Amino acid sequence: MHAVPELLDLGSPGKLAAGAAKLAPESPDVVVWACTSGSFVYGPDGARNQVVELSVAAGGIPASSTSFAFVEALRALDGQKNHSATRVAIAASYPRDVSELFVEFLRAAGIDVVSFTGAGIETAAQVGALSADEVLALAAANDHPDAQVLLVPDTAMHTLRFLPEIEKQVGKPVLTANQVSVWEGLRLAGYTCVRPQLGTLFEEGIDHALGDLGDLQPVAQPSTAELIADQLRSAIVRGAIEPGAQLGEAELATRFAVSRGPLREAMQRLVSEGLLYSIRNRGIFVSELTFDDVVDIYNNRRVIEGGALDLVLDGRREQTWQDLGTAIDAMRAAADRGDAGGVSDGDQMFHEILVAGASSPRLIRSARTLLVETRMCLGALHTTYPDLHVQVDEHVALREAIRTAEPDVVRKLLGEHLHDTVDRLRDQGFGGQE
Repeated sequence: MHAVPELLDLGSPGKLAAGAAKLAPESPDVVVWACTSGSFVYGPDGARNQVVELSVAAGGIPASSTSFAFVEALRALDGQKNHSATRVAIAASYPRDVSELFVEFLRAAGIDVVSFTGAGIETAAQVGALSADEVLALAAANDHPDAQVLLVPDTAMHTLRFLPEIEKQVGKPVLTANQVSVWEGLRLAGYTCVRPQLGTLFEEGIDHALGDLGDLQPVAQPSTAELIADQLRSAIVRGAIEPGAQLGEAELATRFAVSRGPLREAMQRLVSEGLLYSIRNRGIFVSELTFDDVVDIYNNRRVIEGGALDLVLDGRREQTWQDLGTAIDAMRAAADRGDAGGVSDGDQMFHEILVAGASSPRLIRSARTLLVETRMCLGALHTTYPDLHVQVDEHVALREAIRTAEPDVVRKLLGEHLHDTVDRLRDQGFGGQE
């Protein structure tokens, strides 16, 4: 469905992680989340986090999404072969409210959207059934004379077979969802591919931002600061790098096979997030959460998740209940095999899905920041549950309440659930508490 709640669910961390797991046996060099609306619906920051999480789930390989592919493709076209690509028109199949989120995403990247449309098609299946003539008509009807490039999002729409025909009809470069997704994957993998039948973007002379290397010639692709930051973040929240530990630049640069420049940028990102701190003339260290920090984190979570819960209870109960089943299944499977870390991963997924059920990109962004710090706390909870299934059962009860219980009962249950975590950490002696 081309509706915000369904799109947020489609691009949720659990579903992307499951997809990445299916790709793992193929040992890919790059992974692209080939969905425009399922990425831009999260906003620029959320879509960026989505890509980073996808990269980690896929084993740390470079990752991107169709939304970012549109941005990178426009940057590649701009100034190449007398093309300018700063002003665009959008011929979208989506309902208008979803199309507006794509406009916001592009404008945040500095792209001037001179016109856009929302054709109001409700499902991907309906889009996929459009004939070539209908796609051509959609493109022609929604071009704008001031636009330098026409964008046609939606990976469900079949466009690759007749891209040159669309460009000829509108008289300018056209970028479509599947086209830019393929191009982005090749770009990240270090290939330049000349295929004029795939439109202007694939013509000879278009810079793929990796150098003009001829047709399908690989180049070295260094790790990015963002990917380094996410791998460090993952190691910190899982306890692989202990609180208070000093991060050695030389050792980490060797481990990541990068120069110190991107490594320093990555560490500064984590400093700004509060996961690392810097001591002048001494170095960078992993932050140590105090019990007061834990109380503050969970106080904020009660506000964010409580607000999300109110929106879920207002007409989104059944869909959220269904979506939460993925996290419950993951937690239960991890508990059955005695995997405390896996249960905590499922715990985090549960709360991410709960907030996503509110269909509020801003709530989602706020919750993600808190859940990163929460994951550090959950690491300390591995031995406080007498049985990992107790942790699972708490979430099962909360899920069932979301589906059928009175609103006040659900709110109380969520509050008690979050407060119980703080009590468990206190009883465990977290942060020196007795």
